[in-house]
Amino acid sequence: MKKVKLTLHGGFHNVDPINVHISARDYECLRDKEATLADVLSDTQLARVNRHFCGVEGCTCGGVLRASWTKNY
Repeated sequence: MKKVKLTLHGGFHNVDPINVHISARDYECLRDKEATLADVLSDTQLARVNRHFCGVEGCTCGGVLRASWTKNY
């Protein structure tokens, strides 16, 4: 299965970008706004990027849900 590399950036705390790989099918759903990042990332990926975007327990910034993404070619 072909994978697509995304770079996630921005968010509330404006941390450094982070890369993730998702399936080409999931990328199409994300691109076409049929899914959100939370829908296409695995549970492990979601936990990792949420820790990256906001490691503060109890913070309500939204973590990765406020991040922007770009496809890496």
